[in-house]
Amino acid sequence: MTTWDMKIENGTIVTDTEQYKANIYIREGKISAVTHEQLTGDSLETIDATGHYVFPGFIDTHIHSRDPGPTYKEDFIHSTRAAAAGGITTVFEMPNTSPPVNHAENFDRQVENLSKKAFVDFALWGICVGDLNNQHLPSLQQKGVIGFKFFLGVRSTRKNIPAHVQLQTWNGRRYSSISRW
Repeated sequence: MTTWDMKIENGTIVTDTEQYKANIYIREGKISAVTHEQLTGDSLETIDATGHYVFPGFIDTHIHSRDPGPTYKEDFIHSTRAAAAGGITTVFEMPNTSPPVNHAENFDRQVENLSKKAFVDFALWGICVGDLNNQHLPSLQQKGVIGFKFFLGVRSTRKNIPAHVQLQTWNGRRYSSISRW
């Protein structure tokens, strides 16, 4: 009887605070144990990670798959397959797609679109185009965007920027930061 789907043994586990030798036991696609000891039971697959570092999955917080939109540049299937091959387990998709993630309905459409194509976990950025969609920012935040990309040159003025956004200038260009409301 098999106890483990996979066992990664003798690797050097790397966390944000330490490195240590251990074995990782996986069952039903989830890590069941990380331990210095050899646990009992057979494994369908065993990887000897002696001399290798074992990292948690990496996160890419800024990707442009342009899906839907000009996918001849890149699409979400290929973006997330490449991410997975490189050890990235989560990507944050930028909102300048066609249509953009500028209100809750487009957020829902994008989640449905990308969920069928994703090889890794993903989150979505929302887009802010000033007075063209300021009223939709709270509902996008409630839907779960991880942040907002600001395109302030579209048709907005400084007086139309929501109160939770602080504008900053650097070398004559405007940049923004956002605080959670």
